[in-house]
Amino acid sequence: MRPYVIRPPRGEPLPVVVSIPHTGTAVPPEVASRFASKDIAALPMTDWHLHRLYDFLPDMGITTLFATWSRFVVDLNRSPDSRSLYPGRFETGLVPTETFDREAVFSIPPDADEVEQLRRSYHQPYHDRLAALLAITRGRFGRAI
Repeated sequence: MRPYVIRPPRGEPLPVVVSIPHTGTAVPPEVASRFASKDIAALPMTDWHLHRLYDFLPDMGITTLFATWSRFVVDLNRSPDSRSLYPGRFETGLVPTETFDREAVFSIPPDADEVEQLRRSYHQPYHDRLAALLAITRGRFGRAI
């Protein structure tokens, strides 16, 4: 399974690309087997159905990219080097080990090698595709939003 789905514009194309990084619900078995609880397995930090809510965007000429894998696999809205987005505030990191309520995500958290593998397998392809879509849009329109 790809780490993303692309919905190309169906209407007259506009210089807009929308990324929806937290709508994914797929979890590889090796990740799901280490979830800390049934509550975590219910994927509480998912932006449920957001890709469906915005399924009208391609009809408006807007390219849409959305995640297929859960943010508990890798958070596509985080820096690949786990650099802080909000210094001084609680953050979940590239592979979240705690929820925003400070609940453990994993009974056994992934080690640095596993995090790197998740980054390469899920985070990098998504961001490579997003960068390509933005480059295509800039090439066509001279700008991209």
